[in-house]
Amino acid sequence: MALLVSAIVLGMALGTTGLLLATPLTACLKVAGDYIPELGFFAIVTWRRIKSSRTITTIIACYLSLIGQALRTLATSYSDEHGLEPTFDDVLIPL
Repeated sequence: MALLVSAIVLGMALGTTGLLLATPLTACLKVAGDYIPELGFFAIVTWRRIKSSRTITTIIACYLSLIGQALRTLATSYSDEHGLEPTFDDVLIPL
């Protein structure tokens, strides 16, 4: 469906050249959507099924990033209050 829409739009905009470029450009957008997270919407538009393992991996990466930020904030505030050495002894080393 995405290829058909791409061929119609590019054919109307660029004529024969657009028809010739429709398939390679659609394929490039599909591949870019699969491997570049910021362009993930192209993968959804060009292919209905989403790889669940990739989606789960992205969610886990976001979750770990949030946990890392929270731990960094906790360690920084503890260090400001108690000093650097107690931070290592009480917070960082027990982990």
